[in-house]
Amino acid sequence: MAPPTTRACRPPSERHKISTWTMWRYFTYIIVCALLYSPLLNVRAQSTPATTVSTPPMGFVRIDIVGRSDNWISIPVLQPTAATGKVITGTANTVSVEGVAWVASQWAPPEMEDLSPHATFYLEFATGHLQGLTYKITGNSADTIVLDVGSDSLLSHRLGALAAGDLVRIRPYWTVGTAFSPTGASSLTPFAELPAEAQADGGDSLLLFDEETLKVNGLFGGALSNKTPSRRLVRVENTLTSSIPFWRSPGDTTSNRHGTILPPLSPVLVRRKNPAPLQFWLLGDAWQTRTVTYLAAGEANTPGNDNFVAIARSEPVALKDLQLIDSNAPSQSLFKGNLPGEGREDLILAFDVAPKGFERPPAYTYFYTLGQGWRELSSSELAGETLLDPARVYILRKRPASSSGDWTQNGIQP
Repeated sequence: MAPPTTRACRPPSERHKISTWTMWRYFTYIIVCALLYSPLLNVRAQSTPATTVSTPPMGFVRIDIVGRSDNWISIPVLQPTAATGKVITGTANTVSVEGVAWVASQWAPPEMEDLSPHATFYLEFATGHLQGLTYKITGNSADTIVLDVGSDSLLSHRLGALAAGDLVRIRPYWTVGTAFSPTGASSLTPFAELPAEAQADGGDSLLLFDEETLKVNGLFGGALSNKTPSRRLVRVENTLTSSIPFWRSPGDTTSNRHGTILPPLSPVLVRRKNPAPLQFWLLGDAWQTRTVTYLAAGEANTPGNDNFVAIARSEPVALKDLQLIDSNAPSQSLFKGNLPGEGREDLILAFDVAPKGFERPPAYTYFYTLGQGWRELSSSELAGETLLDPARVYILRKRPASSSGDWTQNGIQP
Protein backbone atom coordinates (compact mmCIF):
# COMPACT_ATOMS: atom_id res chain seq x y z
CA MET A 1 0.00 0.00 0.00
CA ALA A 2 1.31 3.46 -0.86
CA PRO A 3 1.95 5.88 2.00
CA PRO A 4 -0.89 8.31 2.74
CA THR A 5 -0.67 11.74 1.19
CA THR A 6 0.61 14.43 3.52
CA ARG A 7 2.35 17.75 3.14
CA ALA A 8 5.58 15.91 3.94
CA CYS A 9 5.25 13.56 0.96
CA ARG A 10 2.45 14.13 -1.54
CA PRO A 11 1.94 12.71 -5.05
CA PRO A 12 2.89 15.36 -7.63
CA SER A 13 -0.54 15.56 -9.30
CA GLU A 14 -2.39 16.34 -6.06
CA ARG A 15 0.32 18.63 -4.74
CA HIS A 16 0.38 20.62 -7.98
CA LYS A 17 -3.30 21.47 -7.61
CA ILE A 18 -2.79 22.62 -4.04
CA SER A 19 0.29 24.67 -4.92
CA THR A 20 -1.57 26.40 -7.77
CA TRP A 21 -4.55 27.23 -5.57
CA THR A 22 -2.32 28.48 -2.79
CA MET A 23 -0.30 30.61 -5.18
CA TRP A 24 -3.37 32.39 -6.60
CA ARG A 25 -4.96 32.78 -3.20
CA TYR A 26 -1.96 34.45 -1.61
CA PHE A 27 -0.33 36.12 -4.60
CA THR A 28 -1.83 39.55 -3.97
CA TYR A 29 -1.27 39.27 -0.22
CA ILE A 30 2.41 38.47 -0.59
CA ILE A 31 3.08 41.23 -3.13
CA VAL A 32 1.36 43.85 -0.97
CA CYS A 33 3.24 42.71 2.13
CA ALA A 34 6.55 42.77 0.28
CA LEU A 35 5.93 46.32 -0.94
CA LEU A 36 4.73 47.61 2.41
CA TYR A 37 7.25 45.91 4.63
CA SER A 38 10.39 45.68 2.50
CA PRO A 39 12.05 48.49 4.52
CA LEU A 40 11.36 46.51 7.68
CA LEU A 41 12.74 43.35 6.10
CA ASN A 42 15.90 45.30 5.29
CA VAL A 43 15.88 44.26 1.62
CA ARG A 44 18.75 46.13 0.01
CA ALA A 45 18.58 47.06 -3.67
CA GLN A 46 21.79 47.27 -5.67
CA SER A 47 22.04 50.10 -8.20
CA THR A 48 24.56 50.94 -10.90
CA PRO A 49 25.55 54.41 -12.15
CA ALA A 50 22.97 53.91 -14.91
CA THR A 51 20.34 53.72 -12.12
CA THR A 52 19.40 50.14 -13.01
CA VAL A 53 18.00 48.58 -9.85
CA SER A 54 17.85 44.85 -9.13
CA THR A 55 17.09 42.72 -6.13
CA PRO A 56 17.92 39.07 -5.49
CA PRO A 57 15.23 36.46 -6.18
CA MET A 58 12.86 36.20 -3.25
CA GLY A 59 11.02 33.19 -1.95
CA PHE A 60 8.17 32.62 0.43
CA VAL A 61 7.08 29.49 2.16
CA ARG A 62 4.05 28.50 4.21
CA ILE A 63 4.74 26.52 7.36
CA ASP A 64 1.89 24.60 8.94
CA ILE A 65 2.19 23.87 12.67
CA VAL A 66 -0.10 21.16 14.06
CA GLY A 67 -1.58 21.77 17.51
CA ARG A 68 -0.57 19.59 20.47
CA SER A 69 2.18 18.06 18.40
CA ASP A 70 5.86 18.04 17.59
CA ASN A 71 6.58 19.77 14.28
CA TRP A 72 9.97 19.34 12.61
CA ILE A 73 10.73 22.41 10.51
CA SER A 74 13.58 24.23 8.82
CA ILE A 75 13.75 27.68 7.23
CA PRO A 76 14.35 27.41 3.46
CA VAL A 77 14.75 31.14 2.76
CA LEU A 78 17.53 33.53 3.74
CA GLN A 79 17.79 36.86 5.50
CA PRO A 80 18.61 39.72 3.07
CA THR A 81 22.25 40.30 2.16
CA ALA A 82 24.03 42.90 4.30
CA ALA A 83 27.18 43.21 2.16
CA THR A 84 28.88 41.60 -0.84
CA GLY A 85 32.40 41.64 -2.16
CA LYS A 86 35.14 39.83 -4.06
CA VAL A 87 38.01 38.02 -2.39
CA ILE A 88 41.53 39.46 -2.69
CA THR A 89 43.29 36.86 -0.58
CA GLY A 90 42.79 34.77 2.53
CA THR A 91 44.19 32.40 5.11
CA ALA A 92 42.87 29.23 6.72
CA ASN A 93 40.20 31.24 8.56
CA THR A 94 40.22 34.80 7.15
CA VAL A 95 38.98 36.44 3.96
CA SER A 96 40.19 39.81 2.65
CA VAL A 97 37.70 41.65 0.42
CA GLU A 98 38.45 44.31 -2.19
CA GLY A 99 36.97 47.80 -2.26
CA VAL A 100 35.53 47.91 1.26
CA ALA A 101 36.22 50.09 4.30
CA TRP A 102 34.38 48.50 7.19
CA VAL A 103 34.39 49.70 10.75
CA ALA A 104 36.41 47.40 13.00
CA SER A 105 34.18 44.71 14.55
CA GLN A 106 31.23 45.86 12.40
CA TRP A 107 30.34 42.24 11.67
CA ALA A 108 31.46 40.78 15.00
CA PRO A 109 28.79 39.00 17.07
CA PRO A 110 27.31 40.95 19.99
CA GLU A 111 28.31 40.05 23.51
CA MET A 112 25.98 37.41 24.93
CA GLU A 113 24.44 37.01 21.48
CA ASP A 114 21.59 34.79 22.70
CA LEU A 115 20.33 37.73 24.77
CA SER A 116 20.98 40.47 22.22
CA PRO A 117 18.47 41.96 19.77
CA HIS A 118 21.39 42.80 17.45
CA ALA A 119 22.17 40.52 14.53
CA THR A 120 24.85 37.86 14.36
CA PHE A 121 26.35 37.51 10.87
CA TYR A 122 27.83 34.77 8.73
CA LEU A 123 29.80 34.67 5.49
CA GLU A 124 28.40 32.82 2.49
CA PHE A 125 30.68 31.75 -0.37
CA ALA A 126 28.69 32.48 -3.52
CA THR A 127 31.16 31.34 -6.22
CA GLY A 128 34.34 29.30 -6.50
CA HIS A 129 35.31 25.94 -5.07
CA LEU A 130 33.83 26.83 -1.67
CA GLN A 131 30.45 27.87 -3.07
CA GLY A 132 27.66 26.97 -0.66
CA LEU A 133 29.75 26.93 2.50
CA THR A 134 28.81 29.30 5.33
CA TYR A 135 30.81 30.23 8.41
CA LYS A 136 30.04 32.42 11.40
CA ILE A 137 31.88 35.75 11.49
CA THR A 138 33.81 36.31 14.72
CA GLY A 139 35.42 39.67 13.87
CA ASN A 140 36.64 41.99 11.15
CA SER A 141 39.04 44.79 10.31
CA ALA A 142 38.61 47.39 7.56
CA ASP A 143 38.80 44.79 4.79
CA THR A 144 39.31 41.37 6.40
CA ILE A 145 36.79 39.00 7.96
CA VAL A 146 37.68 36.43 10.62
CA LEU A 147 35.63 33.22 10.55
CA ASP A 148 34.90 30.34 12.88
CA VAL A 149 35.77 27.46 10.55
CA GLY A 150 36.14 24.77 13.22
CA SER A 151 38.44 22.05 11.90
CA ASP A 152 38.09 23.26 8.29
CA SER A 153 40.61 25.32 6.37
CA LEU A 154 39.70 27.73 3.57
CA LEU A 155 42.99 26.86 1.86
CA SER A 156 42.63 23.07 1.96
CA HIS A 157 38.94 22.23 2.13
CA ARG A 158 37.48 18.99 0.77
CA LEU A 159 35.78 21.03 -1.97
CA GLY A 160 38.89 22.97 -2.93
CA ALA A 161 40.62 26.20 -1.94
CA LEU A 162 39.67 29.85 -1.59
CA ALA A 163 40.73 31.92 -4.61
CA ALA A 164 41.02 35.57 -5.56
CA GLY A 165 37.86 36.77 -7.29
CA ASP A 166 35.48 34.50 -5.38
CA LEU A 167 32.23 36.29 -4.54
CA VAL A 168 31.18 36.35 -0.89
CA ARG A 169 28.05 37.62 0.87
CA ILE A 170 27.45 38.66 4.46
CA ARG A 171 24.04 37.82 5.89
CA PRO A 172 22.44 37.96 9.33
CA TYR A 173 21.35 34.65 10.81
CA TRP A 174 17.71 33.97 11.39
CA THR A 175 17.16 33.96 15.14
CA VAL A 176 14.44 32.65 17.39
CA GLY A 177 13.15 36.22 17.63
CA THR A 178 13.17 37.03 13.90
CA ALA A 179 11.85 33.69 12.64
CA PHE A 180 9.04 33.36 15.18
CA SER A 181 7.44 36.78 15.15
CA PRO A 182 5.43 38.00 18.16
CA THR A 183 2.76 39.48 15.92
CA GLY A 184 0.24 38.09 13.49
CA ALA A 185 -0.62 34.49 12.77
CA SER A 186 2.95 33.32 13.32
CA SER A 187 2.88 33.99 17.05
CA LEU A 188 3.52 30.97 19.19
CA THR A 189 1.43 30.82 22.34
CA PRO A 190 2.86 32.36 25.52
CA PHE A 191 2.66 30.47 28.79
CA ALA A 192 -0.07 32.71 30.20
CA GLU A 193 -2.46 31.97 27.33
CA LEU A 194 -2.31 28.20 27.58
CA PRO A 195 -5.18 26.05 28.82
CA ALA A 196 -4.80 25.30 32.53
CA GLU A 197 -4.06 21.61 31.97
CA ALA A 198 -1.10 22.46 29.73
CA GLN A 199 0.56 25.12 31.88
CA ALA A 200 2.40 22.64 34.06
CA ASP A 201 4.67 21.82 31.14
CA GLY A 202 5.17 25.40 29.92
CA GLY A 203 4.14 27.20 26.77
CA ASP A 204 4.99 26.44 23.18
CA SER A 205 8.67 25.59 22.97
CA LEU A 206 11.50 25.23 20.50
CA LEU A 207 13.88 22.29 20.82
CA LEU A 208 17.24 23.02 19.22
CA PHE A 209 20.46 21.15 18.49
CA ASP A 210 23.91 22.57 19.08
CA GLU A 211 26.66 21.89 16.55
CA GLU A 212 28.42 19.29 18.67
CA THR A 213 25.24 17.24 19.16
CA LEU A 214 24.63 17.19 15.41
CA LYS A 215 28.15 15.85 14.88
CA VAL A 216 27.66 12.93 17.31
CA ASN A 217 27.53 9.62 15.46
CA GLY A 218 24.35 7.71 16.25
CA LEU A 219 20.64 7.28 15.64
CA PHE A 220 17.66 9.51 16.40
CA GLY A 221 14.77 8.18 18.47
CA GLY A 222 14.44 5.56 21.16
CA ALA A 223 15.56 5.37 24.76
CA LEU A 224 19.26 5.05 23.85
CA SER A 225 19.30 7.84 21.27
CA ASN A 226 22.26 10.22 21.40
CA LYS A 227 20.73 12.50 18.77
CA THR A 228 18.36 14.46 20.98
CA PRO A 229 17.88 18.25 21.13
CA SER A 230 20.44 19.92 23.37
CA ARG A 231 18.40 22.91 24.49
CA ARG A 232 14.80 23.97 24.95
CA LEU A 233 13.39 27.48 24.80
CA VAL A 234 9.89 28.17 26.09
CA ARG A 235 7.72 30.99 24.77
CA VAL A 236 6.51 33.12 27.69
CA GLU A 237 4.53 36.33 27.86
CA ASN A 238 6.56 39.54 27.75
CA THR A 239 4.85 41.87 30.22
CA LEU A 240 7.09 44.82 29.30
CA THR A 241 6.42 45.09 25.57
CA SER A 242 4.52 42.93 23.12
CA SER A 243 6.91 43.83 20.28
CA ILE A 244 9.72 41.60 21.57
CA PRO A 245 9.21 37.83 21.81
CA PHE A 246 10.30 36.36 25.11
CA TRP A 247 12.05 32.99 25.04
CA ARG A 248 13.46 31.42 28.19
CA SER A 249 15.38 28.30 29.05
CA PRO A 250 13.59 26.15 31.66
CA GLY A 251 14.48 27.40 35.14
CA ASP A 252 15.62 30.82 33.88
CA THR A 253 13.17 33.47 35.06
CA THR A 254 14.87 36.59 33.66
CA SER A 255 16.90 36.07 30.46
CA ASN A 256 15.37 36.50 27.02
CA ARG A 257 17.06 34.13 24.57
CA HIS A 258 15.41 35.63 21.48
CA GLY A 259 18.86 36.21 19.93
CA THR A 260 19.56 32.47 19.68
CA ILE A 261 20.75 31.90 16.12
CA LEU A 262 19.28 29.36 13.71
CA PRO A 263 22.02 28.33 11.23
CA PRO A 264 20.95 27.85 7.59
CA LEU A 265 18.90 24.67 7.07
CA SER A 266 19.27 23.67 10.72
CA PRO A 267 16.59 21.44 12.33
CA VAL A 268 14.05 23.06 14.67
CA LEU A 269 11.50 21.07 16.64
CA VAL A 270 8.44 23.22 17.37
CA ARG A 271 6.53 21.68 20.27
CA ARG A 272 3.07 23.20 20.00
CA LYS A 273 1.17 22.79 23.29
CA ASN A 274 -1.86 24.78 22.20
CA PRO A 275 -4.46 22.56 20.47
CA ALA A 276 -5.12 25.12 17.71
CA PRO A 277 -3.17 24.69 14.45
CA LEU A 278 -0.91 27.50 13.32
CA GLN A 279 -0.01 28.71 9.83
CA PHE A 280 2.50 31.37 8.92
CA TRP A 281 4.56 32.57 6.00
CA LEU A 282 8.26 33.38 5.86
CA LEU A 283 9.57 35.74 3.20
CA GLY A 284 13.24 36.03 2.33
CA ASP A 285 15.93 35.66 -0.30
CA ALA A 286 15.85 32.44 -2.29
CA TRP A 287 18.99 30.30 -2.39
CA GLN A 288 20.94 31.42 -5.48
CA THR A 289 24.06 29.34 -4.89
CA ARG A 290 24.40 25.66 -4.27
CA THR A 291 24.16 24.49 -0.67
CA VAL A 292 26.57 22.09 0.99
CA THR A 293 25.58 19.59 3.69
CA TYR A 294 28.15 17.20 5.11
CA LEU A 295 26.75 13.68 5.46
CA ALA A 296 28.61 11.48 7.93
CA ALA A 297 28.44 7.70 7.57
CA GLY A 298 27.87 5.42 10.54
CA GLU A 299 30.81 4.11 12.50
CA ALA A 300 31.86 0.48 12.16
CA ASN A 301 29.66 -2.12 13.89
CA THR A 302 26.73 0.32 14.31
CA PRO A 303 23.31 0.50 12.59
CA GLY A 304 24.33 3.79 11.02
CA ASN A 305 24.37 7.54 11.57
CA ASP A 306 21.40 9.91 11.28
CA ASN A 307 21.99 13.24 9.54
CA PHE A 308 19.27 15.91 9.85
CA VAL A 309 18.80 17.49 6.42
CA ALA A 310 16.54 20.09 4.80
CA ILE A 311 15.85 21.33 1.28
CA ALA A 312 17.15 24.68 0.08
CA ARG A 313 14.07 25.68 -1.87
CA SER A 314 10.80 27.55 -1.39
CA GLU A 315 9.01 24.93 -3.53
CA PRO A 316 8.78 21.13 -3.13
CA VAL A 317 11.45 18.92 -4.70
CA ALA A 318 11.00 15.36 -5.99
CA LEU A 319 13.10 12.57 -4.51
CA LYS A 320 14.70 11.91 -7.89
CA ASP A 321 15.83 15.56 -8.09
CA LEU A 322 17.64 15.69 -4.73
CA GLN A 323 21.03 15.16 -6.43
CA LEU A 324 21.85 12.29 -4.09
CA ILE A 325 22.25 9.76 -6.91
CA ASP A 326 24.87 10.18 -9.65
CA SER A 327 22.98 9.29 -12.82
CA ASN A 328 26.26 8.44 -14.59
CA ALA A 329 27.47 6.12 -11.84
CA PRO A 330 24.63 5.26 -9.42
CA SER A 331 26.68 2.67 -7.55
CA GLN A 332 29.33 5.32 -6.77
CA SER A 333 26.86 7.89 -5.41
CA LEU A 334 27.16 9.56 -2.02
CA PHE A 335 23.78 8.01 -1.18
CA LYS A 336 24.45 4.27 -1.17
CA GLY A 337 21.79 2.22 -2.92
CA ASN A 338 21.13 -1.48 -2.51
CA LEU A 339 21.12 -4.23 -5.12
CA PRO A 340 17.72 -5.78 -5.95
CA GLY A 341 16.75 -8.37 -3.38
CA GLU A 342 19.44 -7.33 -0.89
CA GLY A 343 19.19 -5.45 2.40
CA ARG A 344 18.61 -1.71 2.53
CA GLU A 345 21.62 0.59 2.57
CA ASP A 346 21.23 4.38 3.08
CA LEU A 347 17.73 5.62 3.95
CA ILE A 348 15.68 8.83 3.97
CA LEU A 349 13.20 9.01 6.85
CA ALA A 350 10.25 11.44 6.65
CA PHE A 351 7.85 12.53 9.39
CA ASP A 352 4.10 12.59 8.81
CA VAL A 353 2.82 16.04 9.76
CA ALA A 354 -0.87 15.14 9.86
CA PRO A 355 -1.30 13.03 13.05
CA LYS A 356 -1.14 14.78 16.39
CA GLY A 357 1.21 13.77 19.16
CA PHE A 358 4.62 14.28 20.72
CA GLU A 359 7.83 12.31 20.19
CA ARG A 360 6.47 10.64 17.07
CA PRO A 361 8.90 8.53 15.01
CA PRO A 362 9.34 9.02 11.25
CA ALA A 363 6.44 7.58 9.25
CA TYR A 364 8.02 6.91 5.84
CA THR A 365 11.26 5.20 4.81
CA TYR A 366 12.73 5.77 1.35
CA PHE A 367 15.61 3.85 -0.23
CA TYR A 368 17.24 3.54 -3.63
CA THR A 369 17.49 0.22 -5.46
CA LEU A 370 20.19 0.12 -8.14
CA GLY A 371 18.74 -0.43 -11.59
CA GLN A 372 15.22 0.41 -10.40
CA GLY A 373 15.00 3.73 -8.57
CA TRP A 374 13.52 5.23 -5.41
CA ARG A 375 11.02 3.23 -3.36
CA GLU A 376 9.10 3.58 -0.09
CA LEU A 377 9.27 0.71 2.37
CA SER A 378 5.50 0.14 2.61
CA SER A 379 4.80 0.40 -1.14
CA SER A 380 5.59 -1.63 -4.23
CA GLU A 381 5.42 1.48 -6.43
CA LEU A 382 8.36 3.61 -7.53
CA ALA A 383 8.63 6.76 -5.41
CA GLY A 384 10.98 9.01 -7.38
CA GLU A 385 8.23 11.55 -8.09
CA THR A 386 7.32 11.91 -4.39
CA LEU A 387 7.57 15.57 -3.40
CA LEU A 388 9.38 16.65 -0.26
CA ASP A 389 8.40 19.95 1.32
CA PRO A 390 11.23 22.48 1.81
CA ALA A 391 10.13 23.69 5.24
CA ARG A 392 10.43 20.22 6.78
CA VAL A 393 13.30 18.27 8.31
CA TYR A 394 14.28 14.82 7.10
CA ILE A 395 16.68 12.21 8.43
CA LEU A 396 19.27 10.77 6.08
CA ARG A 397 20.57 7.57 7.65
CA LYS A 398 23.95 6.49 6.33
CA ARG A 399 25.18 2.97 6.93
CA PRO A 400 28.75 2.13 8.00
CA ALA A 401 29.40 0.59 4.56
CA SER A 402 28.64 3.89 2.82
CA SER A 403 31.02 6.83 2.53
CA SER A 404 30.90 10.27 4.13
CA GLY A 405 30.91 13.33 1.93
CA ASP A 406 29.42 16.68 0.93
CA TRP A 407 25.89 16.71 -0.48
CA THR A 408 25.31 19.70 -2.74
CA GLN A 409 21.97 21.12 -3.88
CA ASN A 410 21.93 23.54 -6.79
CA GLY A 411 20.45 26.97 -6.13
CA ILE A 412 18.06 29.10 -8.17
CA GLN A 413 19.95 31.07 -10.80
CA PRO A 414 18.98 34.78 -10.91
